[in-house]
Amino acid sequence: MSVRKALTMRISKTTSLSLAVAAISLVSATGHASTRDWAESRGALMTRSDAWKPFGMPTKRDIARFNLSSAYTISFKSNVTNMGLLIGDDKLVFDFGQCTYSLAPTRRNSVYLGLAKKDVARVTLRNGNLNSGPSTVGGVAGSSGNVTLSNAAAWNTNGLLAIGGYGSGGLTVIGGGKLASTTGGVGMYGRSKGNVLLSGDGSDWNVAGTLAVGGKTSTGQVNIRDNASLNVGDKLDIRKGSALTLNGGSLSAASIIRPGSVVFQSGTLNLTKSNLTIGTGGALGAAVILDKKQTLNVSQDVIVNGVTGSFDLSGGRFSAARTLNSGTINFRGGEFHGTLVNSAASSTVNITATAAVFANDVLNNGTFSVGAASKARFEANVSGSRGFTGGGEITFAGTYNPGTSDSQGLDAPVSFSNNIIFTPDARLRLNLGGPSRGFLSDGIAYDRVDVNGRIHLTNVDIALAGTPALQVGDRFDLVTGSIVYDENFHISLPNLSGGRSFDVIRGNTSLSAVIIPEPAIGTLLAGAAAALALCRPRRRR
Repeated sequence: MSVRKALTMRISKTTSLSLAVAAISLVSATGHASTRDWAESRGALMTRSDAWKPFGMPTKRDIARFNLSSAYTISFKSNVTNMGLLIGDDKLVFDFGQCTYSLAPTRRNSVYLGLAKKDVARVTLRNGNLNSGPSTVGGVAGSSGNVTLSNAAAWNTNGLLAIGGYGSGGLTVIGGGKLASTTGGVGMYGRSKGNVLLSGDGSDWNVAGTLAVGGKTSTGQVNIRDNASLNVGDKLDIRKGSALTLNGGSLSAASIIRPGSVVFQSGTLNLTKSNLTIGTGGALGAAVILDKKQTLNVSQDVIVNGVTGSFDLSGGRFSAARTLNSGTINFRGGEFHGTLVNSAASSTVNITATAAVFANDVLNNGTFSVGAASKARFEANVSGSRGFTGGGEITFAGTYNPGTSDSQGLDAPVSFSNNIIFTPDARLRLNLGGPSRGFLSDGIAYDRVDVNGRIHLTNVDIALAGTPALQVGDRFDLVTGSIVYDENFHISLPNLSGGRSFDVIRGNTSLSAVIIPEPAIGTLLAGAAAALALCRPRRRR
């Protein structure tokens, strides 16, 4: 059942609710409740019997109603339980004194603010706990309701919390206030308006299910700032004309449905159970820019749309399971975490940051530019059919396989207009043989790296893809460029049958492998005997 359908079951569909209807909505499933009215406009203890009409404080089967058109404080010195709470045209402070005020978790509203047209219902909760069932702030059309949680007050709502039913509703959580509800709605019906402000360290609203912001003709506004947080266990549904602004706090949601707007100014945004599309219709719009004040974490994939999407990392922190780019990514600074797939020939990654580190796998089948004043370091595996450009320095600390991500990995040659460094533990993996779609030598496809610059090699692994028809005399220029061989340089070569083997030619501008005949066993033995004879010491006379 949707949030709005759930609320329909709790609020009359008429545009004006009478006080009597509001009271009836609090009748429990087991019996009828009586209503007791607060009568002391100067405020007093909640448990003071002579402050109520009829005489005696409300019991757990009674509804407590406050409607004096006054401003006053209700104090608590012990825990109190009532059936429900109604607030009309009053401005209240509930100072719980570290006590708990419990309202029956009825199937209908157990807290209801705004009982009649023109009511201005206000309540501030301090220093304790309020436990309730489903609740509405700003219930009747033309009414206004507002709840403020401060001084570490906590409100736990077992059911829907509607901020703006048919009237105008407001919610302010400050000073470490804690709010929890099963579901939530901000601006729900008719032309109602809902406004929520979460502000300050430790101030938060936790919604176990869906949170709806705005409706068909109603609107809602949610503002999160100054280290406050909003956590939504299921969908965050922001309707057209409504908005959520994140400015210095944190927002977590399983997914965001966005015909309305998400204004991400600063803070941390977490998507916990869904992909994020960057492009027209995406939750954050067609162009996303993360500066140093912003963090974006996506538990699944981020998809940068090739037609309308662009992602600019300008000092912020970004993480996703995978980033699937068919558009444009500009890396000007910050942190990038997760697998990067530069998926299409038209996709582009531009690095202009002083230093960029990619801790996870990268697949590059598009344009990948590392600017002349930039450095890029790849900690994990890198593969793909396209090379790198831009003139900057590239360091490989994992395995670089210049081919596609399939098992044969042949789609070379790839070219670099960069200086390349392989760390001592890094490996350049090159494949020989397979489909004739790579670089050819006498009809044999193989991987090749062409560097217009300097390349520092440490470990090179040569592997056979399939069963290529290698012949004596075949030569494979594996790497070209200005080559520097590490003092511990090592090349791993596959064994060949049929009396053939590899010979490696290490040149300053190329690294090549040539197929040569394997020396016969007799020749090897004769050579070994001659070597031993030369090494035999002379006898003394």
